[in-house]
Amino acid sequence: MKFADPDGMAVVESANGTTYTGDDAGVAFRELQQREKERQKDIENDVKNLINKGRFGEALKYLYDNTPTLNEFLDDQYFDIEGDK
Repeated sequence: MKFADPDGMAVVESANGTTYTGDDAGVAFRELQQREKERQKDIENDVKNLINKGRFGEALKYLYDNTPTLNEFLDDQYFDIEGDK
């Protein structure tokens, strides 16, 4: 016997996490987008404040510490010209 989801929308929790489908997936995705946009704006404002105070090294470190994509790229994905990691 199969379970049929009549409206195609579901939130299913399992040991591996939560799965969203249909409109629920869209709502969850938009929430995550908004949260990330707000977080990035906060980081940008904090960095600008540090730069305005002449604290350039702190601004760079703060940006590095709070930007996972940049952090991961520089730590894990960067290869120098000889191919060494």
